[in-house]
Amino acid sequence: MWSPSELKKGFTDLRPAANEETLAVIGGSSLLLLKRESGQVFWKQRLTSVPAAGPASSRKMVFTIASNGLVEAFRLEDLDKAPWGFQSMGRGTARPRISASTVSWSTDYGHLYVGDAMRGGVKYRLEANGNIHTTPAFVGRRGIVTTTEAGLVYGLDRLTGNIRWRTATGFESRTSPIAVKGGIYVVGYPNGISRLDAKTGEKQWRVGGITKFVAAGSQRVFCLDNQQRFVALDPETGKIIGVVPASGIEVAMTNAHADRIVLGTKKGLVQFIREAQPPLPVVYVPLVPTKKEEDSAELRPSDQDRDNASADENTATDD
Repeated sequence: MWSPSELKKGFTDLRPAANEETLAVIGGSSLLLLKRESGQVFWKQRLTSVPAAGPASSRKMVFTIASNGLVEAFRLEDLDKAPWGFQSMGRGTARPRISASTVSWSTDYGHLYVGDAMRGGVKYRLEANGNIHTTPAFVGRRGIVTTTEAGLVYGLDRLTGNIRWRTATGFESRTSPIAVKGGIYVVGYPNGISRLDAKTGEKQWRVGGITKFVAAGSQRVFCLDNQQRFVALDPETGKIIGVVPASGIEVAMTNAHADRIVLGTKKGLVQFIREAQPPLPVVYVPLVPTKKEEDSAELRPSDQDRDNASADENTATDD
C-alpha cells in the first residue's frame, strides 16, 4: 500500500493508466509517472493543454488527450525527447485506447482517429454521423467499435479504416461500447442495454431499464438498473435470470476485461465478487499488449511509412 503525497495537491478525478512497471496519472495539468510497486514519482511534466480525460499506456508509450483535441505521446524509454503531438478537429471527449500497434481517440466533431502507437502519426479517421463522447472498443485482432450520440454504432477494420458495418440502436450512447465473447454491449440513454453481433453488427436483443454494464461472467451478464438493482441477463437471449437489490452500493466498476464484479464505497472499501462455478478468473482481453506483440509492431513498417499518405487522404466518411 502506498499513497504519494505529491498527488494530493491538484489531483484530478481522471482515471489512471498502468502497465507492468509504471503508473501514469494526471494531476492538475501535469502528467506524472510512478513506479507501480512503490508509488515513487520518478517523472513529471506539465501538459501543453488542459487534459480532457485520463491517459492510456502500453509498455512503451503513454498518450494523453486535451480538451482542445491535442493528443500527446510520450515514449517511456526516452522521456527527455519531446512528445509527439497531433491536433485533432474538435474537443477531446474520452481517454484514448491503445493496442500493440495502434492508438485510437475521439472528438465531439464525430471523428474517430486511429494512429500509430509506436511512431506517432495518424493512419486514418472516421467522420461519423453524430458526436462521439466515448472511448472505442477493440474487437479481436483487427476490429474497432465506436458509438455516437445519434445512437449509431460503427464497426471498422482497425488496420485499414474500412467500415464493416453500421447499426442504429435508436438510443443516444454516452458510455463506451463493451466487446465481450462475440457481442457488443451498448448502454443507451436514458436507460436500456443492447447486444450486437461483433462480426455483423446485427442487433440481437435489447433490455430496457439498464443503466450500467458491470461485468460478463461465464453464463451471465451483470448490470445495474434504474431501480438500484443488480440484474443478471442471459447473454444469448437477454432474458432476465435474476435480480438482487443494490441500494447500498456506491461504486460499481465497468469491467470489460474479466468476469470479476468490482464494487466499492466512497470510504475506500473495495470488494471483488465472482460466480461460484469457475475456479479461475475468466479473462476476455489482455490488460496491456504483450511484449511479443509490441516488439512485432515495432518491427513492422507503419501504414504511414509504407503509403506515405496523410490523414486527410485516409478518411472514412459516413454519408
